[in-house]
Amino acid sequence: MRIEKRPFKAADLVGMNCYEKVGAWSLPAIIHEKQQPNVSFVVDGKVVACGGIHPLCPGVGDVWLFLAKPTGPEIVKEVKNQMYEWIRDYRFHRVQTLVDYCWKEGRRFTEWVGLEYEGRLRKMTERETDMALYAWVR
Repeated sequence: MRIEKRPFKAADLVGMNCYEKVGAWSLPAIIHEKQQPNVSFVVDGKVVACGGIHPLCPGVGDVWLFLAKPTGPEIVKEVKNQMYEWIRDYRFHRVQTLVDYCWKEGRRFTEWVGLEYEGRLRKMTERETDMALYAWVR
């Protein structure tokens, strides 16, 4: 399997079937597109993963990621390697992310990538969903 990397484009989320059409996701996706670093992983012409790190302040970034279903181990390994390459190149001493507290598969993936659970943020979303905060700290 040949995995191609290219800069993330907002339309990649539609291509991954994360969203059916342009809608509420547009503004966040456009922000992701303009903020560096970001990447889309492509296999056989299809976007299978995309993500990036939004710098919050010098040395600190917020990780975002979308994975297509199903995602094989080769893609997951590429995602993990890319994150650590950015940590090194952009000199992050902390990267963090939020994961739906009830989404066990997402939380396991986040821990596998190397981020550690830091706490539960109650009623964090407009739907009053609890979120789990994870971080990698040098």
